[in-house]
Amino acid sequence: MTVVDATNMLFDWFSEHDSFELEKDFMKIIAVTETPEEDRSAFLCSLDGFEQNAFVKSVEYKGARRWILAKSYSSYEQTITVGPETCHGIALIINSMCDSLGDQTDRCEATNILEKDIRNLVGLTNYMTNPQGEENISVDTNEKGE
Repeated sequence: MTVVDATNMLFDWFSEHDSFELEKDFMKIIAVTETPEEDRSAFLCSLDGFEQNAFVKSVEYKGARRWILAKSYSSYEQTITVGPETCHGIALIINSMCDSLGDQTDRCEATNILEKDIRNLVGLTNYMTNPQGEENISVDTNEKGE
């Protein structure tokens, strides 16, 4: 397991839980592993990164280290910088889909990429990778797992 894998698993965990304790919660995320020590180490690296980004804070209490969300998961935001080629690509993909659907509601402006554009891109990717709707990989926490 890589730190990126662990980060994604833990980010998903924190979407439903306010805290994480390695010894208590690790097996709830990964029930079976051939490399438990290495995987736990990847989790610790990920949690360290979460702390550096002020996503969680850790505390030692009654012999156990716990990582607790610094604020509610739903209020967590990130700021990203997107270059012109990527902005152009996002706009082309979303606008092409709008054109093929005949619905211009969600057209995207390349010079002003918004969160809704990223959501639309995730939704489109979800549909393209899973056209039968077997698994919903929603970015909307209200739709998660439906």
